[in-house]
Amino acid sequence: MLFHRFSSLRTRLAAISFALMAPMTLIVGLNAALTYSTVQKAVALAPDASATALRQALRATFWGAARVGVTAGRMASMREPGECAAVLEQTLAVNSGYLAIRIDADGRRCAAVRAADAARTEPIAAAFDRPATGEPTVGVDGAIRMWVTTVREGAMHAPLIEARFGPPGSEGRVWIMLGEDLLEAVVVSADSATTASLGLVDASGAPMLERRVEGEGWLPASGLVAIADEPARVLRGRDGAERSYAVKPLFGPSAYVVAGLDSHSTRMVLWQLALSIVVPIATLLALLVLYSRTMKSSVVDWVDSLDSVARQSTFDPGVRAPVSARMPAELQNVARSFNDMLSKREARENALSGALVHNQYLARELHHRVKNSLQIVQSLLAQGAREGSPETRAAMAAAQVRAYVLSAAYRRALADGEMRPVELDPLLEDVAGFAGGRFARPGQSAQWTFHTRSRVAIDDAIPLGMIVVELLARALPAAQATRVSVAMEVDAAGWRLSAGTDGTFGAVDDLLKAFARQAAATMSISPDGRALSAAAPLRVAGDPPDVQV
Repeated sequence: MLFHRFSSLRTRLAAISFALMAPMTLIVGLNAALTYSTVQKAVALAPDASATALRQALRATFWGAARVGVTAGRMASMREPGECAAVLEQTLAVNSGYLAIRIDADGRRCAAVRAADAARTEPIAAAFDRPATGEPTVGVDGAIRMWVTTVREGAMHAPLIEARFGPPGSEGRVWIMLGEDLLEAVVVSADSATTASLGLVDASGAPMLERRVEGEGWLPASGLVAIADEPARVLRGRDGAERSYAVKPLFGPSAYVVAGLDSHSTRMVLWQLALSIVVPIATLLALLVLYSRTMKSSVVDWVDSLDSVARQSTFDPGVRAPVSARMPAELQNVARSFNDMLSKREARENALSGALVHNQYLARELHHRVKNSLQIVQSLLAQGAREGSPETRAAMAAAQVRAYVLSAAYRRALADGEMRPVELDPLLEDVAGFAGGRFARPGQSAQWTFHTRSRVAIDDAIPLGMIVVELLARALPAAQATRVSVAMEVDAAGWRLSAGTDGTFGAVDDLLKAFARQAAATMSISPDGRALSAAAPLRVAGDPPDVQV
């Protein structure tokens, strides 16, 4: 390699670190320049975007007020003359941001003022009497024409909306005055989503609401209306500070939305951005100097060899990591420790293999003891079934049959001395024949057909055998039953069991449901209780090559 000409690890690491850090520093520098340009453009567009967002919010508010007024006017025109004012008062109660409302439609002329502003009734009425001037703003559907003006009466400074609706000659008129608190809420909501200062002014530049948080000092001292709908421009504010301003007309020349971004804040943001870009580059250069003194070029090669040995040890337990004189002393220690770890792991694996063989022996011995215990239990139940009352003998016979299922399953699973999958058809025929002989009365017959040709694990064979036994145990003791049939077959979807009797199987109780759940089966019974079906996926187990499904 190129770096082998450096004799010491320190010089090798210095050369490799420089080769890695140089292109990274170049990439970070290019990214810094692009990011700085993008942010600078975004900052320049921020006032325009903020003013546009506030204008959309205020337009929605004003159009919403006009539509509320038109709706109230139409509702009042359909009421009795004496109920007109009540409709308007209810409208103000529901829309708390509206200061006053008046309608003149279909011969109805009435007005209402918000209870909190009752003292302003006279100036509000005078404002309502002033005719609207200029061209109206027409709604999307053309059904509503709206004028927006500014009302200044003493301390009151609020926008007034006049909306006209209906056909010419018989059109209705609605006046709505918006409260300062409603406009304040709209501006504050838009202000919280931007870093620019936002406000609403009239054609003279006077604010239409008193912003107690920021005051009026941030508004431009002059030239505000002149830059309406133009790109953002830097002007001097009333407080003497320079800002980048964007102005948007709200509706015509009567009201304007203003957004101002402090130039000092803008410069600080750009400086902070530049600093945040310079710091990573300086950090990379510092790391270049630091790691060139500490990292060592040959570490990577020897670590790769250790990784290769680690992967190969999965298949070859005897492989060991090379320990060479060319390796640094630190890596030689790592390689020796790694080899010691592999030796200990090989010893642990040998011990685990021996323990596994011992555990298999214990498990096999346990299954043999379970099988013998089941045979003893079955013998005791068979002896009990020959004594006692008829009810006792019947219960003992049922228990004997169920124990026989367990015993038969374990006997077949351990036929070769090892736990093996169970051939399902012979097992089911065995337990069905045993159960039929115990449960059938004179004149009763039981038929069964099992055609699965499958081998399954003992955990699946036992619940299937229990289901067959439960069906025979329910149908044969019934006095009216003379015939019981059980069939099971298997296809690509799984096993299907069907059973029928001229008596009844009874309800599917918790015991039968438990066996069905253990076999992952769904079970259903006919309304008359004479037919039952169950189905489930067949989990085939075992290693014989002739297993068929």
